[in-house]
Amino acid sequence: MLRGVLRKSVPKWLFEPNANHHNYVSSDILAQIEKECDRYCPVPRIPPHKVTVIGGGSDVGRIVSLFLKQQKIIKVLSLYDEEPENNVLGVATDLAHMDTSTTVEAYQGRVFMRQALTDADVVLICGGHYLMPPCCCTLDRDLFFRNMQFVRTATIACAQFCPQAVIALQTPPVDCNFALCVDTLKVACVYDKRKVLGVNAINSMRANQLFCSLTESDPATTTTPVVGGTGRCTRVPVFSAAKDSANLSLCNFPQTQLDCSTRLVREADDIICRVKSNHEPGHLSIGFSTARFVLSIMKGLFEKPTFIDSALVEQNEPEQCYNMRICATPVTVGKEGIIEYAIPKLNETETLLLEDSKCDLEDMLNLGSCYAMGDEYCLHPCKMSPCCYYPPPCKVCKPCEIPSWLNGTLLRNGPGSLKVGSMRFKHLFDSAALLHRFRIQDGRATYQCRFLRSNTFKRNRAANRIVVTEFGTQAVPDPCHTIFDRVAALFKPGDSMSDNAMISLYPFGDQMYAFTEGPVIHRIDKETLDTVERKDLTDCVALVNHTSHPHVMPNGDVYNVGMSIVKGSLRHVVVKFPYTEKGDMFKEAHIVGGVKSRWMMHPAYMHTFGITKNYFVIVEQPMSVSLYSVVRNQLSNQPLASSLKWYPEHKTHVVLISRRTGKEVKRYYTDTLFFLHIINCFEEDRNLIVDICAYKDAKVLDAMYIHAIESMQSNADYAGWFRSRPKRLEISLDSPLLTYVEPKLLADLGCETPRIHYALHNGRPYRYFYAISSDVDAEHPGLIIKVDTVTGETKTWWETDCYPSEPVFVPDPDAKEEDEGVILCALVFGKDECLTGLLVLDAVTLTELGRATFQTPSAAPKCLHGWFLPNSF
Repeated sequence: MLRGVLRKSVPKWLFEPNANHHNYVSSDILAQIEKECDRYCPVPRIPPHKVTVIGGGSDVGRIVSLFLKQQKIIKVLSLYDEEPENNVLGVATDLAHMDTSTTVEAYQGRVFMRQALTDADVVLICGGHYLMPPCCCTLDRDLFFRNMQFVRTATIACAQFCPQAVIALQTPPVDCNFALCVDTLKVACVYDKRKVLGVNAINSMRANQLFCSLTESDPATTTTPVVGGTGRCTRVPVFSAAKDSANLSLCNFPQTQLDCSTRLVREADDIICRVKSNHEPGHLSIGFSTARFVLSIMKGLFEKPTFIDSALVEQNEPEQCYNMRICATPVTVGKEGIIEYAIPKLNETETLLLEDSKCDLEDMLNLGSCYAMGDEYCLHPCKMSPCCYYPPPCKVCKPCEIPSWLNGTLLRNGPGSLKVGSMRFKHLFDSAALLHRFRIQDGRATYQCRFLRSNTFKRNRAANRIVVTEFGTQAVPDPCHTIFDRVAALFKPGDSMSDNAMISLYPFGDQMYAFTEGPVIHRIDKETLDTVERKDLTDCVALVNHTSHPHVMPNGDVYNVGMSIVKGSLRHVVVKFPYTEKGDMFKEAHIVGGVKSRWMMHPAYMHTFGITKNYFVIVEQPMSVSLYSVVRNQLSNQPLASSLKWYPEHKTHVVLISRRTGKEVKRYYTDTLFFLHIINCFEEDRNLIVDICAYKDAKVLDAMYIHAIESMQSNADYAGWFRSRPKRLEISLDSPLLTYVEPKLLADLGCETPRIHYALHNGRPYRYFYAISSDVDAEHPGLIIKVDTVTGETKTWWETDCYPSEPVFVPDPDAKEEDEGVILCALVFGKDECLTGLLVLDAVTLTELGRATFQTPSAAPKCLHGWFLPNSF
């Protein structure tokens, strides 16, 4: 009666196939003979009437086991749990004292999973973590991430050790985990849709209890189906189809009472958690209903066809089941599993509720399927439902409106996940690139996001750890790569360096590319965010690296600055990509200018450059890339960040390259400073203006290490590291070589990721620019800033606990002034990390016109740079 309870105390060698007492009976030779006999003379399997409960030591598992121990149809009850604190051996010992005919086995730890599952007729997967109120689909996703590995491991074990068993899945969220289980079994080639059921018993039991309370019917003779899914947002009780033995129904009850009953069924989890003193879920009712569900399956397998009120299953005829391939409905179980699907007829209210629930159910199923198949999860298209802007009334008591002309797509790029398996990136620039897409049409918006499928991302994901060294993170050593491999990699930077393009997005003709400072860029699909093509610029123009911010000219030509080896000498070069309306702009790419590096073996680090009517503008700051260190770090697998050297004793040079001849024509110097972004450059009255977001040193790169961000509150110097200011360098083109240029302050506000009216004023005289605040210690660190470069006047927008990203200016098509248009910003929020949004501001006044917010399945990170594509693009 207690077989296996004391499994831990049995000598280990009894269970090891390679033990010293090797017995001929269990030898490999005899095993092969038996295998051949089974192949040609198969012995019919005699079902042992065995039920295995995976998670048998959990709260729900214990209650289920208590009820199943009392059922005569179950001859063997096998309890398994891998969590030591659940102590399934103690549970089995306790159950063994019950004087019933069911034999109890217990197995603690994954090494005994085979014994627990072998010859099982029914496997119940229960346990795991449970959700505390409030329940919603967003929190269900978080719960899935906590339980998915448990369910996947159990499913793989079932596929290997008991492929003939019926699987009843109860671990929440059942909607996600059901899809995970199904697709995992498909990969293992043992899937039978008749034998996989998601347990929806608790919901049908609650609905039945409510029906019986209203009609004073006997629950034993009453059925109340629940369709759709199993979660709060996906389950739909069908009271219109509920009937008892006397054919009583609720058709004469007021619709308001039926709506109330429906809401009670959907919110039952919250209600129980609030009422119970320890705020735990309803384990008692869940355990009882699950045990009854398993018992119905056993009766169907071994006695007679048995009806089940509701189970999440793959439908035999989806077109007959509300056009849903996977849906919870009543089913009948027979000897081979499900033999009949009953599709209840819905009334108008129930039909509308099911239609509303389909979106959430499809997204939950999609999440589970993506994890099972190894695909990157992308918010399901049905979840990208239009979200109307509902801004508050303005001061004149009239509702604000999104301009009717604002139709197009805002694409964004930036850091995504900081973790790979159990490892964590150390710098913000190392995080896997995450693409975002906000679609705006007729005052409505949708949102979707997707990881860039770079080679680095795919390699890290396949290994489930960091295997490619990044800017600030060292990869784990690869024993398959020798020192000779690393030497060879020096001559193939496009293959050896990380291609995690997580900085920016720019159009090349009718195509969009994701950029970083390495030689590889990626073409993405503007609609789906799929990664379409990987482009290595060392192949077309021999660029070792390039800036993350090329310039797109009004005629469609694209220019960028990078480093290349020209005639054996390392030079800063300007590359032109001639516009091609359709097709590849890289085939005709060529170098149109260049300049020798200020320090031959220490070229200046450049994130952006400038362009005017007659010049390419390169700012050589005293932050250099040590080529000696790059080679050493490549050979020793060290991060690139250690190759950057800051020389505070040197000044900053401004170099002008003629757009006509491609040669250096002017060079000036200014104060020692560090910069990432040039705001704009232009020529006016024999002067050349360079506006730049300047820092006193390069500490801002250190400020973006993750440990620095997490410890900023205890670092008195942290705010100073981020203290940039917009400054203007006004250079007389008639000045002699190496004339000093004094920087002038444009505004006493920290400004970063600056944007202008780019289409009309890039490289031309301009007046306004927009930026976000870099003053992390300001009263409102989430500022959006507008600066008038002529008067020095500033305007700001802010909201408590709201953090906007780069402000993108979109001009009014009928604009007469430079700043007529709107500002688009992606938003994240401090109190809800799974909330993102799109903000629309009037570009003249910075007053809010409207916004759309979206719940995301996981934390929504702040993005860096992006591009707006009008519908005409």
